[in-house]
Amino acid sequence: SIPAASWWTLATITTVGYGDVFPVSRTGKVVGFVAILYGTILLGLPIGIIGSQFSTEFGRMVTVSRRRQETVKQRNASALTDSQTEPPVSSCPSVESSSLS
Repeated sequence: SIPAASWWTLATITTVGYGDVFPVSRTGKVVGFVAILYGTILLGLPIGIIGSQFSTEFGRMVTVSRRRQETVKQRNASALTDSQTEPPVSSCPSVESSSLS
């Protein structure tokens, strides 16, 4: 039956144990169902809040990463144009040390 299958599904998903203790009477099943529903809602509410905050933080992190990439691109472009206008500097240590003597 659908009610028995629903009870089994909810009890299996929301409990930890071997199933050796379970309600038999209709009143016991109603109390058990209310407890299962309450537990599910109690655990489900923080999940939504945490998920929302995660999404907000992830969006902020992506924005910061994009800004950093743009800054690096601008600095590289600026360095490239500066190096094209300045005379080349020798990077060979032997030439620099011999010219200082």
